[in-house]
Amino acid sequence: MSIKKSVILVTAAAALLLGAAGCSNNNAVPAQNTGENVSVRDNNATPAYNLDHSNGLPTDTAGESLSTDNSNAVPTDNANEVRRGLRMGGGIMPNIAGEYMSVAEVKKKSEEIVHLKAISYETIEKVGFPSTITNAEVLSVIEGSLSKGDIIKLVQTGAINGEQEISMPGDPIFRPGDEMVLFLVKAKVDNAEDAYLTVGFNEGRFDVINSKIHARGPQHISYSSTPTPIVRKEVKRSDSIAEMSYYDITRFSFTVEEFSQKIRELKD
Repeated sequence: MSIKKSVILVTAAAALLLGAAGCSNNNAVPAQNTGENVSVRDNNATPAYNLDHSNGLPTDTAGESLSTDNSNAVPTDNANEVRRGLRMGGGIMPNIAGEYMSVAEVKKKSEEIVHLKAISYETIEKVGFPSTITNAEVLSVIEGSLSKGDIIKLVQTGAINGEQEISMPGDPIFRPGDEMVLFLVKAKVDNAEDAYLTVGFNEGRFDVINSKIHARGPQHISYSSTPTPIVRKEVKRSDSIAEMSYYDITRFSFTVEEFSQKIRELKD
């Protein structure tokens, strides 16, 4: 008999509340484990997009373009600071949602861009909310100062506890054997050298599944201070990824080598 894995998705604001108030926030993460996937949503926080929980990848929302007025949102430039705050159990913020970045913007903010394979992970218990540090081997360097064969540490919010996983939407915990292309910045973590965070909330994460690139970034949703409907531009496979949405990058099924070359071709 197979056992279903339970996945709890935590919005950014909920994670901050947990970090500040411990696990006493009864509205943040359901305590029960029914064996079904559970999505936690705070209506005053980051709007959640649909996920295919069989693989954790964002799904097409019926082809509709959505926009959300987040006039009090955190600016895009602060995305990594917000993530860092989540890692360390930072203070409470009422609304975390700034605009998601394009791939070109993600590249500009990256210190390292690498193809990696997860080796092992450990849970770091913090007051109120855990983090996971994954050891990963660099398979190839797209840009940056790392070298093939280097072992680095990847920091994520959430943890795996038996059959249950608690993680941020679009950023499930890496498992041993997982391959991904990541846009990274250095992280300051106690007792962990060579630690890195993925740029943005999930924009800097591209999973490699069956040798093809699958973007974790938002598919058909943009968060903007002005709720203007998004018109998706039709692009060709040969176009620059600067012109592509995260949905386009996934649907074109790039190999790691093809995607790496397109990243290198992006102008600074």
